[in-house]
Amino acid sequence: MTYGSVSGLHPGLRPGVDPPIPFESTLERDFLEIVCFDTARVTRVVAQPCAVPLVVPGRNGTPRPTVYTPDFLVARAPERPRAPYRTTLYEVKPRERLLADVPHWRLRFRAARAYAAERFWRFRVVSELQVRTPYLANVRFLARFRRDPRDHSAEAYVLGVLDDLQRAPLDVLLAALGATEHARLTILPIVWRLVADRRIEADLTAPLTSTTLLWLSAAEEVASPTAHRGSREVW
Repeated sequence: MTYGSVSGLHPGLRPGVDPPIPFESTLERDFLEIVCFDTARVTRVVAQPCAVPLVVPGRNGTPRPTVYTPDFLVARAPERPRAPYRTTLYEVKPRERLLADVPHWRLRFRAARAYAAERFWRFRVVSELQVRTPYLANVRFLARFRRDPRDHSAEAYVLGVLDDLQRAPLDVLLAALGATEHARLTILPIVWRLVADRRIEADLTAPLTSTTLLWLSAAEEVASPTAHRGSREVW
């Protein structure tokens, strides 16, 4: 598979609030879809965030100073209270390009790792092997439900039923939510919206099916149970 040079602007982490993020390939675009989907954890995304200084061999063998610019900087909220923010520099390149000139990239990646370590950041290289996975397909599927109007009463009802079930496959949750096929089809977009917002968790590294296991996020579990008790007569 080849990857043409396709540039454009991704809407950003919070469209209309944060500035759009430029990308220079379809692989970078796909990477941004994944990163910007995780609005519960990702706090900042910057394209071409810094110029990493390094020295490379010149044409005549003499050292030549230059700079290397990683593709993106991504900051994530801490996973536990009082833990530091996690900031990562990313290089996003097709695997064939990385393998085509290993010495070229080795020097730049070594400099980027040192640059990141000095700032208590991480440096990672990702290719289509990490980006173009079932997770990307799930992100694209779920992102559309974020455009739907919010129905807080229905969301509370879904969360309350799942709280009772603890963990349940999607088809079991839908059966508990509505006795009729119409009711189940009506509530399904609400379930997907809650999964998209990470209020309901699922294994997004595997394809989403009717047997996908669902459970409340940690944030929902510690919330007041009464906050999730919507009227069961809604459906």
